Amino acid sequence: MDFSKVMLVLKREYLTRVKSKSFILSTLLTPLVFIGFITIVVWITVSNSEPEKTVGLIDNTEVLANRFIELDETRYKDVSDVPIDTLRAQVLSGSLDAYLVLDEENLASNKDAELIYGGSGGISFLGSVQDDYRDVIISHKIKTLEDLKGKIVIGSSSKRRELQLKKINKNISVKSLRGNIDTRIKKLEEGKLDG
Repeated sequence: MDFSKVMLVLKREYLTRVKSKSFILSTLLTPLVFIGFITIVVWITVSNSEPEKTVGLIDNTEVLANRFIELDETRYKDVSDVPIDTLRAQVLSGSLDAYLVLDEENLASNKDAELIYGGSGGISFLGSVQDDYRDVIISHKIKTLEDLKGKIVIGSSSKRRELQLKKINKNISVKSLRGNIDTRIKKLEEGKLDG
């Protein structure tokens, strides 16, 4: 077998393939197509095209609605004075996306509030309302440093944090707190801790 002839054939094939328009176009366009695809995926992920949802609050505690509104005044509004039938009609018509019923037992126990919605918004909407609800319920007793002035019980496993709290108020009682986040929040919601 003559390698000079093989090399000649390989050289010719290589040059005819490399010099072809399809090879040049695919060499240039393939990376651009990948970059374009990645850009579209990132844009879809990052873009927040969903309009802001409005949630009405029926606050039977007369405490929590203001905390929700402080958290996000464009999303939440107090509709405690509106009859429930009217609110249901507003949810069905789309003028209100949902309403949340807040009762005393939400403060006293680990019971979630009742959210009535029309089905739009999906998991992200439900998750954000649940996160806001958890933030409001957990922090309803201690909102500012001034709220740390009374005799309160704080749960923490950090000695450094205990010393920081004792600097603010010597009457603060710090109980050792172990467990995952849900366990710690449950102890707070059960009323065993103030913060």
